[in-house]
Amino acid sequence: MGCSNHPEHHFIQQDICSWETDERFDFILAWDSLFHLPLAMQQPVITKLCRLLAKGGVLIYTFGNAQGEHTDQWHNDTFYYSSIGINENIQLLISSGLSILHVAVGSVPRKTCLYYRYQALSLSPEFKGAITLLLDGGIY
Repeated sequence: MGCSNHPEHHFIQQDICSWETDERFDFILAWDSLFHLPLAMQQPVITKLCRLLAKGGVLIYTFGNAQGEHTDQWHNDTFYYSSIGINENIQLLISSGLSILHVAVGSVPRKTCLYYRYQALSLSPEFKGAITLLLDGGIY
């Protein structure tokens, strides 16, 4: 759909776990996708996305707070998800040189947004909502 609606843009659809490129990107979006990767691939893939981001570029992705591997039910289907959790994601991003511009916690971002820069974020272990990060390319 994106290719047909925006032929002037270059879209790439690959397995992020194995795909390699020397390109750098101004914008990377991984919405409702990375948390379906195996737990062992969370850190390598997030590190890869940070490396693929051009200086000044933007990375947006979602992840869950519940650390580890999980299954759940949605629309009568069982699905797998995993997460390294909020703190590990944030530490990984900062150590990769990114600046955190925006964090939205929950399903209604306007009411539950947390804005911060290099600050610790602590949520109840019972929280199972989605977290959205807006990041910039920081310094490379």
